[in-house]
Amino acid sequence: MNKLFEDRAKKYFGFKYEEFINKLSKPCTQGFFLNTKKADEKNIIDLIDFEYSESELTNSSYYHNCDGIGKTKAYQLGLIYPQEIAASISSTLIDFKEIKTVVDMCSAPGGKSINFINKLPDDTLFICNDVNHLRSTILSSNLERLGLSNVIITNKKCDDLSKELNNYADLVILDAPCSGEGMIRKYPEILDEYSLENIIELSKIQESLLENAYTMLRNNGILIYSTCTYAFEEDENQIINFLNKHKDIEIIPIKDKYESTLDGTIKLSPLNNTEGQFICI
Repeated sequence: MNKLFEDRAKKYFGFKYEEFINKLSKPCTQGFFLNTKKADEKNIIDLIDFEYSESELTNSSYYHNCDGIGKTKAYQLGLIYPQEIAASISSTLIDFKEIKTVVDMCSAPGGKSINFINKLPDDTLFICNDVNHLRSTILSSNLERLGLSNVIITNKKCDDLSKELNNYADLVILDAPCSGEGMIRKYPEILDEYSLENIIELSKIQESLLENAYTMLRNNGILIYSTCTYAFEEDENQIINFLNKHKDIEIIPIKDKYESTLDGTIKLSPLNNTEGQFICI
């Protein structure tokens, strides 16, 4: 175990630290959700030919242990999308009735976008952006396989995108690039290059992306900020600094059973039988 991460995890989890470290030695969780834009729930369930179980965290995602899920009939038909349970939660936390325009700033490979599109009215315009061209092509392939429409894929720097979409979106999704502490069970190699310098550098990028998101938001628009890390610099402190800069922004409290060190937000970890995720609305 990386000594720096151990020291920081003690601050993150306090008296639950030992339980957290024990959970890290267990296999990572795997999840999926249904593409109900393509078929109804019953018809999809009938075609699933591997074992799965319901999640206690959200009723719209399921656990599975199928290592070859990408080769299953339901996947090939675009009826399911593999996504970790914690990452699926953000799409269940808001009311979509007044949302007509959406921008997902860092969308590829598309899991969060697809999950949101599933819950939005068909006349909603959804812009999926990713600065990386290769990742954008993967995003395009996933959207095509799932048969989703009313989607525009862009391949732009968020600085440029925010200028073009100034005061545009009812909903902005920022699943920010992060240090990935919450994905260590799945990608243990994250600890090989783990450093405070990297966390600080990423926090600067996140700060810039939040400013881009603010520019794109319409008056009374909603921003969903998420990471898959536990770092205060990338999560709670990032939000506090953002609120201090923009007095017209306020947290919409997430009223649920999830724990957090910042009121109104949630932070999940293997302690919740899932991987790491911080979410603020």
